[in-house]
Amino acid sequence: MMTALAFVFGVMPMLFATGAGAASRISLGSAVVFGMAVNAIIGTLFVPNFWELFQRFNERYLSRLFRSADQLPDKKTDSH
Repeated sequence: MMTALAFVFGVMPMLFATGAGAASRISLGSAVVFGMAVNAIIGTLFVPNFWELFQRFNERYLSRLFRSADQLPDKKTDSH
């Protein structure tokens, strides 16, 4: 989160550009600043939820699959 905020604040001067070519720098700056800000907010909200979703999927379905493979009967050798 700190990296995203540092990047957003680092690109802020493009958002407030003046002089020759300012229109292109302002449009680029606004796309970068607001895109990164939205990405940081959405990432902060959704990544933990997806982690929880995948953890539940693992516990409900994948643990059954691998548990049955771990509980195979031992092959005992008969010595005749």
